[in-house]
Amino acid sequence: VVPEVDNASDFMVINKNVDKVALDTIIDLAGARIPDVFGFDPFSEIQVISPLKRGLLGTISLNSELQKRLNPPEPGKPERRVGEVIYRLGDKVMQIKNDYKIAWENPDTGAEGEGIFNGEIGIITAMDEDGFGITFSDGKVSRYGFGQTDEISHAYAMTVHKSQGSEFKAVVMPLMGGYPDFMNKRLLYTAVTRAKDKMILIGQKGYFDYMIHNTKIDRRKTRLAEKIKKYENFF
Repeated sequence: VVPEVDNASDFMVINKNVDKVALDTIIDLAGARIPDVFGFDPFSEIQVISPLKRGLLGTISLNSELQKRLNPPEPGKPERRVGEVIYRLGDKVMQIKNDYKIAWENPDTGAEGEGIFNGEIGIITAMDEDGFGITFSDGKVSRYGFGQTDEISHAYAMTVHKSQGSEFKAVVMPLMGGYPDFMNKRLLYTAVTRAKDKMILIGQKGYFDYMIHNTKIDRRKTRLAEKIKKYENFF
């Protein structure tokens, strides 16, 4: 059963039929309207998530556009282009792979240690010609060289998959495009449960209805049982 959606409530579906219009709406919501109306911090309390990486409404495009809105270039503000990506002082970033050896310290507590892990979110708070420092949400500060940018990505927008395990006061997600079998009820449930106060879906309501009814989950074919049976007498 598709639930009734009251767009005056904390769960909203804003119908947009054109990708560019949906993109502009997402940027305006996350960058201005939600912070202005509800007072949520656009860096720590609002999160844009997407089912996609590629395309106009994928995380790559969304991160680029949100960076322009939330952390634009300014005279004297350090930045560095690495490949196609510009890293700038003040950027919201996320660790995307486990690094057990990278050193960190917490200036507030004096604690020191090693290890920054997949999914940790922070802000670039220092940058020079050799690299940059990231202050993570729990207070840890780590130093990265520009050769370590494969360990991080911008986090103004992230995939639904990467958002698992996190919660935010407000979540905004495009609801357009995507491989049909991938756009299913489980993905929608994961996305919706990231939001504590406000969930806003932008796009075609038909996708919302489709995802509610699409309970098909592709099974991963690993042949694990066959492999276990083959080696069951090995030890």
